[in-house]
Amino acid sequence: MGADLSGDLRVNRLGCAYIVDGGASAVGLLWPQGFSARWAGTKVTIEDGSGTVVARSGSQVSLSGGYRSEIPDSTVACAEPSWGWYEVNVVLP
Repeated sequence: MGADLSGDLRVNRLGCAYIVDGGASAVGLLWPQGFSARWAGTKVTIEDGSGTVVARSGSQVSLSGGYRSEIPDSTVACAEPSWGWYEVNVVLP
């Protein structure tokens, strides 16, 4: 079942994107295939598969997707002990 998530997009020291929701809980983000991150100094932009910027670190974002109970092997290095995980399907306008 899908659930929307909104909050402040941040990137940790390992370069892993997460969102801080209204309750100040950090949630690690799993982006759809084809999405990428582009660094400019300490700021990051998230681009979709066509190169369109869909999110920027330090900005409020709204996402549609769903929570995951397991951390995918590809993101184990990003794992913070207190994070939940959210699989993004769509970045909402």
